[in-house]
Amino acid sequence: MAKSQNYLGVDIGASGIKLVEIANVGGRARLVTYGFSEYSEMQPISQIIANTAEKAKELASLYKQSGATAKMAITGLPMSSVFTTLLTLSNIPPKRLETEIKNKIKKLAPIPEDDLVLDFKKVEMKDMPPGVIKISATAASKKMISKYLEIFKLAGLQLASLETESFALIRSLLGKDMGLSAIVDIGAIKTNILIVKEGVPVIHRTIKIGGAELTENLAEKMKTDLMKAEEIKRAMSMEKMESAHSLFDSMVKSIANEVNYCKELYSEQYNHAIIEKIVLTGGTAMILGIGNSLESATGLRVFYGDPWTRIIYPEDLRPPLDAIGARFAVAIGLAMREII
Repeated sequence: MAKSQNYLGVDIGASGIKLVEIANVGGRARLVTYGFSEYSEMQPISQIIANTAEKAKELASLYKQSGATAKMAITGLPMSSVFTTLLTLSNIPPKRLETEIKNKIKKLAPIPEDDLVLDFKKVEMKDMPPGVIKISATAASKKMISKYLEIFKLAGLQLASLETESFALIRSLLGKDMGLSAIVDIGAIKTNILIVKEGVPVIHRTIKIGGAELTENLAEKMKTDLMKAEEIKRAMSMEKMESAHSLFDSMVKSIANEVNYCKELYSEQYNHAIIEKIVLTGGTAMILGIGNSLESATGLRVFYGDPWTRIIYPEDLRPPLDAIGARFAVAIGLAMREII
């Protein structure tokens, strides 16, 4: 049964914090409020969460400014900071299952054993042979998790759950779509590529390309400072300036190469199965031309993800929500976790 309590989805990213409050209305998610803050400079997430008191103060300020009232929050662990894998296990007695999973993850995860926190769940997929099970397993650093717990505690919020950003993106962008899809999330510093089968992430790749690099290239080309270049870049995404396409060719090529690699890898592992589409998200994804260029370079249909599709909201908010939707996909998916 769906829970009646409101929840906050809080995405602490490389460019700022995004916050969404969602309420349960008859089993459907309804937008209560949202807000975001932006950093003066982009940094890796490890540096961003290092000063817990400072980040808690920023989160508390955003919470107050947004008018949010819910105290229960869900936040996401960056995909690049956790180890996620899909295990295939055969003929394992139930009593030995947990031990078997732990032993495998200890060998695979690049995290010291004494700093490792493991979470796993059994996933159901079609056409699985008898005796074979699939386990979605995630390993994260205890030290990193403790930073998040401290931030939310100091901000006066209760952290109800942590999960990887991949599941939040799947929830907000794919919903119950059981097809074979690729999600391409172009963030500020990194781009994450997910291959999703039946709602489960089966392949994940991260490349160090994002909006910050585009801003730097734009500043150099236009001989201006980074702040002005960022303003110009955002104007291009909203005003659809066709002349800007040439600036982004290198980034699109790198992303397309990684998507094509994932296509080949998946095809080899899963009997030549074909990926149906790419769902594009992240703030930089809104720049005109990236979708078309990615479609040409990969041979896959590209769709712009709309995380508001499964959310009830006032119709007059449609324009501003459309403008920020790509940046809020993770926060929305997090808030929906305990509701749908």
